[in-house]
Amino acid sequence: MVGALVIYAQRAAALLLLAMALAACQAPPSEDRLKADLEAILADAPPGLLAVQDVTLDSVERVGSQRAVSFVTHLRINRDHAFNAWDQFNAPTLARMLGANAAEVRGINARLNSIGDILTVPGRAVYEPAQKGEGWVLTRLGPPRPTDLKRQRIREQAWDVAQMLLRAPETWRTVQDNLALAISRSRGQLARLRGGYALAGGPVGSDGWSIIEALRRNDEPRRPVVNLATTDDAGLLSMLRDGAATAAILDSDRIATAEIANLRAVAALYPKPVHVLVPANSTVASIADLRGKRIGLSNVPSRAGENVLRAHRVSAATLAALVPLSLSEALDGLGADRLDALVVATRAPDDRIAAAIGANSFRLLSLDSDAIALLTTGEDRYVAVKIPGRIYAGQLNPVTTIAVIATLIAPQTVPPDEISSLAKSLFGPVDYLGTGSVAGALISTATAQQGLNLPLHSGADAYFHTLAGAR
Repeated sequence: MVGALVIYAQRAAALLLLAMALAACQAPPSEDRLKADLEAILADAPPGLLAVQDVTLDSVERVGSQRAVSFVTHLRINRDHAFNAWDQFNAPTLARMLGANAAEVRGINARLNSIGDILTVPGRAVYEPAQKGEGWVLTRLGPPRPTDLKRQRIREQAWDVAQMLLRAPETWRTVQDNLALAISRSRGQLARLRGGYALAGGPVGSDGWSIIEALRRNDEPRRPVVNLATTDDAGLLSMLRDGAATAAILDSDRIATAEIANLRAVAALYPKPVHVLVPANSTVASIADLRGKRIGLSNVPSRAGENVLRAHRVSAATLAALVPLSLSEALDGLGADRLDALVVATRAPDDRIAAAIGANSFRLLSLDSDAIALLTTGEDRYVAVKIPGRIYAGQLNPVTTIAVIATLIAPQTVPPDEISSLAKSLFGPVDYLGTGSVAGALISTATAQQGLNLPLHSGADAYFHTLAGAR
């Protein structure tokens, strides 16, 4: 018996070595094969929207028996299309479908792409040898290149260092905060005196910060834009309250606790859909099935996660555990079976979630229609959205959910002409993708007033009225 098992193992190993040898001898996937695969994938985009004009192989890397192919493809747009729609086929969805970094996609216009426009998309495809005969089979598109993941890790480490510095002795912390605020106030005041703006969007590298950085690069040298980095909501609101910032970006469900008199909305910028993730092999079929489970709650102090659970009659008292965690900790816990589900409001696609889904085969749950109706009529003004299909691995169909809206806000005391000028810059011809702001690619006048839970600033109101009159 033992001898037979040894012979079987030897034969299996020999077959494996033979398969690897054959794969090594095969020519890499051809450009024609890659083009055919891309055309098949784009068949899931809006019918007839895009045509693959050509594909160029950039490099081919061996990964065991697989081949990781970096490529550049040119896509022709066959009808007018806006790639900044929130819950339709948008720029991040296109990039994710083709295994690309959205910031590297070229040719997407800020407002509308016209028939005949050409998009340039660099992507990455992974092939494995066909099981029968020669040739290659596409296994997946992406993930992001290792350099992109390395940059993301560096940003995370920088954030960890910043958090450690904030735990310094109280005396040093007070001096540090006062000095930083004084410098920020001075920079902001100088920018405003010169006809510019001082804007606060969150930590360095965050979506809000990246939007403001795109504006800064676009507007210079015509007007100065100061990008004020903040570590948390308290710092951001302090800059608004003290006049260090002209305006700031804040999630819609956190505005109610801002405690700033006469706060006004300038524009809704982009949605942060609520993602509810469970393991692919979980028996959980709906959010109501989460009773008695261990839930990780990320993006605290946002109330969206808890509100989604309550709307499905899942309260903290009915759960085995409800644990606030960072997104990275929650994804690790879900993958290690320490959690049964994760709830987080974040822009889609989120690279961290995409990587975790690819590695662990998580799946997304849709919200019930009754829960969506309840959540979109409350004071938080959540917006019903869909996470487009194929934006994450294995997610073939759209996921219905609600979204928190990242909102640009300002005190009503800021002069109307200053806010009107800011709105004009915000919705102008800014190459958000080209400057690394994926969230900025979702900014549109068509959705600028969705989900607002504050009155419009008089300057923003004047801008939108002027815009409507010009149409």
